[in-house]
Amino acid sequence: MGVPLGEAIARLDEWDDAATIYVAGEPSEWSSDSAAAVGIEDVEAEVETLPPEAEGKRYFLEVSVAKDVLAGEDQHAGHDMTLEERIAGVIHYAKFDA
Repeated sequence: MGVPLGEAIARLDEWDDAATIYVAGEPSEWSSDSAAAVGIEDVEAEVETLPPEAEGKRYFLEVSVAKDVLAGEDQHAGHDMTLEERIAGVIHYAKFDA
């Protein structure tokens, strides 16, 4: 399913933990407006292939990892994080820590 990256992050609770987020462009270009998609790889396939949603995009993060990042950010923020802060935190993690 194609969505802006910010929407994909905002909707993490809707995605299966086994899914992966893919995003268009170079990491230095990633923003909440970047074209993204969420898909599940077929781990049962004889040949490892990316899901069709990943076409033209690069790996961003597994949904389960993004959820863990947000849980950690919420715990350490010391305040109720805004959606924009949450999205920026996940993008930062994917760029620099993943």
